[in-house]
Formats: sequence, structure tokens, C-alpha cells
Amino acid sequence: MNYDHEKAHAAMGAVMDGRRDHATRDESDADWCALVARGRIVARHDDGTRGHYRLDLAIVEHPDLPPGECFALFTMAESTTAYRCRPEDAKAALLHSGAFNLA
Repeated sequence: MNYDHEKAHAAMGAVMDGRRDHATRDESDADWCALVARGRIVARHDDGTRGHYRLDLAIVEHPDLPPGECFALFTMAESTTAYRCRPEDAKAALLHSGAFNLA
């Protein structure tokens, strides 16, 4: 896959705009667990690194979202954060050099 910096940068901004913020990590964990419980994981991706620094992405289809949108769950080092975005933006953002900030 060819890396398109501008596309990855735009996708990163689109994903960040859909961040589901919570006051605590426990609230965040409860949120993404509820999203997965009502939705369905339809794809998994990673940034290609290994070990502790690997960034994983799960794309979740959800009945409360319109077609073309998903919840993207970014996980690194046992920390997961949920974002509402388009699946193609989540996958493109995974390639961004700052993608580790999504988890």
C-alpha cells in the first residue's frame, strides 16, 4: 500500500473529531465494551509493529449509526479508545505517524 501523507493527516483529523471522551479509564472501558456488545466487529487491522507498541484497530458496525459510519476502537498497551468515524478514515489514520495518540 502506498502511503499518502495528506490522506493520513486528513483521516487522523476526521477520526479525532469523533473521539468519545470520558473522565476516567473505567468509563472509557465501559463505553467501548457496550459498543461492542450492541454492535459487531467487522474488521481488524494493526499498524504492523510488534510488541508493546503495536496499535490495533477494530472496526465496529453499530445499529445506532447510519450506513457508512462505524465505531473505531484503537488499542495500544491495554488502553482502548473509541471514535465515531468512517471505516476508511480509521484505516487511513492507522498509518499516520501520530496514530499511537489514538489509543
